[in-house]
Amino acid sequence: MDCWCKTGMVTQNKTTECLGDITRGKETSIVHKSYLSMVIAGTLLSGSAPAFADGLLFKEQRARLENKGISFDVRALEDYVSVYKGGKVHKDTWLGRFDLGITLDTQKAGLYKGGKLHVSMMNAHGGLKPTVDMIGDLQTVSNIEAPRSTRLYEAWYEQTLFDGTFSALAGLHDLNSEFAVSDSGALYINSAFGIMPCISANTGTSIYPMPAPGVRVKFSPNEHVDVLAGVYDGDPGDPKINTHSTHLALKSQDGLFSIAEGALHYNLPLAGGLPGTVKTGGWYNSRDVNDVSAVDDRGGPVQHDDNYGGYAIIDQTIYKESEGQGLALFFMGGGAPQDRDTVQRHVGAGLNYTGSIPGRDADVLGVAFTSVQLSNKARAANGKRGETTLEWTYRVNVNDNFAIQPDIQYVMDPSGDPTIK
Repeated sequence: MDCWCKTGMVTQNKTTECLGDITRGKETSIVHKSYLSMVIAGTLLSGSAPAFADGLLFKEQRARLENKGISFDVRALEDYVSVYKGGKVHKDTWLGRFDLGITLDTQKAGLYKGGKLHVSMMNAHGGLKPTVDMIGDLQTVSNIEAPRSTRLYEAWYEQTLFDGTFSALAGLHDLNSEFAVSDSGALYINSAFGIMPCISANTGTSIYPMPAPGVRVKFSPNEHVDVLAGVYDGDPGDPKINTHSTHLALKSQDGLFSIAEGALHYNLPLAGGLPGTVKTGGWYNSRDVNDVSAVDDRGGPVQHDDNYGGYAIIDQTIYKESEGQGLALFFMGGGAPQDRDTVQRHVGAGLNYTGSIPGRDADVLGVAFTSVQLSNKARAANGKRGETTLEWTYRVNVNDNFAIQPDIQYVMDPSGDPTIK
């Protein structure tokens, strides 16, 4: 069966400085979501304390701290979700996320050039979880859904060298703040447009809500090319157990999660230049993983020595109305082996129009779909097929710090499970 979902988002954000894209695509929101059967939800994005501080409080104090290299970012994200028809239960729920981050720039602090130290905490709160408790979908309709907890989120140090062409980062780091990111996909509320299900549903890795320790290097020889590689703990753990992310146990059986990505930035020689980006990447987890369905002579699951997959992303402006306005498309797709993974293939695509309504130059209208194909082995084992979600959204940027974003999601065959009506 399928589901319908309406979503509304209100956002208020102002960051003193970019802190590793803490909440990319995860702002506070009031969401009405529905799944076929039928769900309506609403997302309320409320924003950052610095937004208030800029105009009202501590402006001079914050400016002095920034001059000394200390900046901070505070963001609040709230979702209201109501399932009207379909899914598992017809109820309303509220969930939210609060982030506080602090960054030290060593050069501004008078120490040395190119260093940056970042620490952040995250609080996830609310009632029933839309995907886990109410809908039963696979791709996760709200990208801030997480077990209730207050935890250390990120804690890393980055050093930039050679006039910015090379940087190295080490510490507790959300890899999805840099890897496998579609700039246009960040508009949407469904989690699949942030981290692809061919990664998140198949292997443990360093993403929201529980980043893992790791090392990332980046090489940018010019403005057109970026090459990134990272190695992370292969099993971040269970966020329901390690509720504060303070128990960072590195065990040999956890394996290592490695990821590499190359990005090409370009301008098509049309209409004065249409910017675009193409990214390709691959990942490998050395941790042992069970076969989806095969068993050994003793009746236990057959184990594979590793897991792996690949992905590609395209962001392309196809029509430019004026600077900062126009139509852009995006595509994202990836795959993984069917014998050891639930999601064999994932495809997502969408169109975003910035400034579609006269006088609303910064507003963004978007329509997108995301679809996962379950592996043949998974379908044979449990009768499940695949899941496809359509999402329509319109982000009203009231000002630089505040936005309202109505959103509708239509989920077909949640989790591919025919028992979910």
